[in-house]
Amino acid sequence: MWAVEAKNFGENADYFYLSGLTQAESKKLHKEFANSGEWAYVRSWDKVAEWEQEKANERIRNWKKDVA
Repeated sequence: MWAVEAKNFGENADYFYLSGLTQAESKKLHKEFANSGEWAYVRSWDKVAEWEQEKANERIRNWKKDVA
């Protein structure tokens, strides 16, 4: 599952977030947003990989407590 985020900065900044996409869908949307000139910041990422990294970070934090 992939997500796309786009935002502008400053007062009344626009923000867009959508998840539950396939990689192909997120790449297409990312490309459209990035090339539109309407967004200051666009990113897309793999949510499953993000969750796995968070779990690994938690295991490392817990391991560190056991060693100390």
